[in-house]
Amino acid sequence: MPSGSHSTSGGSHFNGGGSGRSSGSSSHSSSNYSSSSNSSSHDYSPSHYYGNYGGVYYAHTLTSEQKRRIGLSMLYTVLLLTFTILLVVFSVFLGKHSQMVAKCEIDYAYYQAMCEKAYNNPEYQTTARIYDMFYNSLAKKYYVVYKINNKYNGETFAIYTLEEANSLLNTNIPLAINCPFDELNSETDSVPMDYYKMNPTKNGEYKAVLASRNKDIVLVILFALCIAGSITMIVFIEKKLKKSKSKVLASVSTSAESEVEKNWSCEFCGTLIPNTTNKCSSCGATRKKTNKQDKNKENN
Repeated sequence: MPSGSHSTSGGSHFNGGGSGRSSGSSSHSSSNYSSSSNSSSHDYSPSHYYGNYGGVYYAHTLTSEQKRRIGLSMLYTVLLLTFTILLVVFSVFLGKHSQMVAKCEIDYAYYQAMCEKAYNNPEYQTTARIYDMFYNSLAKKYYVVYKINNKYNGETFAIYTLEEANSLLNTNIPLAINCPFDELNSETDSVPMDYYKMNPTKNGEYKAVLASRNKDIVLVILFALCIAGSITMIVFIEKKLKKSKSKVLASVSTSAESEVEKNWSCEFCGTLIPNTTNKCSSCGATRKKTNKQDKNKENN
């Protein structure tokens, strides 16, 4: 039957089937461990982990630095996973909406060609009586329903405002058809001639899916940037942490060297003894002055 769109529910591009043209239809388209016989329990708190050395289990307490790095690692993983999932989801929507936009554009080109042919060849034109109208919620506009020769039904795309649709009720409109008028049949496709050279964005459905596609593009770009930003942040923070750790280690090393200069170590028991005395306070051993600094100090 003649039709001006591709929907079995009317006035839409997306509820019908096939290539985007109507055909034969009235519309368009815990285990416990023991370290020895004298031990009774272990601390199984999250700040401990357990190693097995020769069958004996030892509890190792995580340092604050290890806890911090584990926490940061978990945070980065959650962020990256979240942004990646959102990127995939909106990429799927982008693909779907892009297909819908493409279908609208194919329909538009097809019916523009039909109108142009009818404009240049009057035998590809006829008239129809509009007898009903319906609202398309996606397009937020109305489509109208018409009858040709009181026999074949058809409908337009959702291109009319409420006032426009009301003004068309019970009036005759010129139609473009895809066959000569004398060959009109149930397979004939049609569209109102006012569709000719109409701005495609007047079609509320096309405008809606186009806006959805553009929104998806923005969101995909946004989440891609978030992923890139998260990775950059991770790299930057890791570099800062390594630099900070190097400074701390250097400071500790300097302090240790300073401590060595202030004390000497007993070679028998290892006790640190102030440089002001040459006898170990722990074992009584006498200090051997072997280094250059000590010799210089002795000479002085």
